[in-house]
This record gives sequence, structure tokens and C-alpha cells, in this order.
Amino acid sequence: NRANPDPNLSVEEYHKVSVFIPYLDFFIQLGEKFSIHSEIYKGFQNLFSYTLTSNEEVSFRKLLEFYSSSLDVNNSIAELKLLKITLERINNIPKTAIEALHVCNANIYPNVHFILKIICTLPVSTSTPERMGSSLKRIKTYLRNSMSEKRLNGLAMLAIHNDITFSNEEVIDELAKKPRNLDIIL
Repeated sequence: NRANPDPNLSVEEYHKVSVFIPYLDFFIQLGEKFSIHSEIYKGFQNLFSYTLTSNEEVSFRKLLEFYSSSLDVNNSIAELKLLKITLERINNIPKTAIEALHVCNANIYPNVHFILKIICTLPVSTSTPERMGSSLKRIKTYLRNSMSEKRLNGLAMLAIHNDITFSNEEVIDELAKKPRNLDIIL
């Protein structure tokens, strides 16, 4: 989104203005976005240790406040402490979020179980838009730029959910339901 650089620039200066500086700007902005949530993400790390220090408790409290205002913060911290004591006794600290979710009983530790479900679904929620974008790149080529939004959405859904199978008869039946304004000459 920058203006065209001066045509009298050398190759090195042109590369600096048109590629390198925008690249640095992007990473500076990216770092600022992640630094805002770094304290919240530290709360997730507290789920995978034996102890809970006062600093860890503060970051876990921020995590609870950020993700759900309906959770009781004090009960959640008490549940986490109780879960840590239980895991320490059996000497079984989970190494992944999925393992922790299987170890954590939802009836005994409902708030911690809820937070563990959040950490397990974070990778899925961040990769879905990337998958949509890459599918859209495959579909939206130069020759298809004039297609309607409805058709583009349908093709994107077909490309993303390519594991769903259907028969030719189902497609023909669906198309036969829609009225057509075509004159058929025999």
C-alpha cells in the first residue's frame, strides 16, 4: 500500500523501500499483537506444572477473566491447585493439552476442564481461516473472477470438504428441483 518509489533509486535502495521496510513493519505489528496476549497465554502454561506461584496465579486469573466471565475465578484456582496436588501424588504431569484433558475429570474440575477444552481447540480455530484462504486461491483464478459470490462459496465449500461424497443422481435431483427458464426444442 505504499506509493511507487522514486524511479531514480538504485536497485539496493529500491529493494529497501519496496520490500525490506514493509517486511519489518509487518513483523513489528505482529510482535505487538502477540505481546498484548502474552500474559494471558502464560496462564495456559500453569496447567502443566506441579506448583502454582503467586505470579502464575495472577496470569491464570487473567486467563480465566479473558476467556469466560461466567467462570468463578476463585473456584477455578482452587480446582487447579487440587488437580496439581492429585497429579503430583500419582506423579503424572501431562505433557500435552489432550493428555491433560483426558486426565482432568469434568465432574470434579469443571472450570479447569473448560479451560483445557479451550487450549485444545485453539489450533483448530486459527488454522481454519488459513485453510479457507488457500482454498480460495485455488478456486479464484484469473478466468473465474466474474463468478458470483454464491457460486464461489459453493466451490470453496466443495474444495474444503472434499471428503464428503455424493452420487450423480443426488446432484441431478437437486438441480431438477430448481425452476429453469429454458425453452427445450425437440
